[in-house]
Amino acid sequence: MLLCMYSPEGQYVSRLNGAKLVGPKGVCAQRDGRGGGRVAVVDNRGCTVAVYDVSGTEGRQTGRLGTRGSGDDQLSAPQYCAFMPAESAELSPSVVVTDFHTHTVKVCSSD
Repeated sequence: MLLCMYSPEGQYVSRLNGAKLVGPKGVCAQRDGRGGGRVAVVDNRGCTVAVYDVSGTEGRQTGRLGTRGSGDDQLSAPQYCAFMPAESAELSPSVVVTDFHTHTVKVCSSD
């Protein structure tokens, strides 16, 4: 599935390149203050969260969080996500993910 970004006016901005998503559901974005930022996309059927760097003209996938399962670092049916600010400038922000089947909210490192 191809994911594209558009401006609030509806103008095409860029596309996100990375691994195939089988069931994208929730999305969140975070600006970095330098004209770029990051986007996280919940892959509900894939039981993962894909993280993209959108600082360039085409977003590139920089990470994938979670695997299928019910363990602490696994996702069973992720729904939505949000970036949580880092506690210091040296740390990357975390991604908070809601997981429907395990009735949990999980905090994942976005590194």
